[in-house]
Amino acid sequence: MAIYDQVAFTGESTHFQTYVGQLDLWMEARVYQLNQQPPQLAVLFTNITEGKKPNAIKLFYSRSVIASAR
Repeated sequence: MAIYDQVAFTGESTHFQTYVGQLDLWMEARVYQLNQQPPQLAVLFTNITEGKKPNAIKLFYSRSVIASAR
């Protein structure tokens, strides 16, 4: 909630990425202030799972290599 509160009260847009474990999805959220009084926000969610998969495979491979070297 801190991210949304910050946008609501400062008017400064932001974006972040998060993993939603229940859905096994990576999401990117873009948060914009629509109105200052009363505070209103718009949030655009984008599923970025496909773009994250190559990175997850690289990370898994890197960890496997490090673990096998021990």
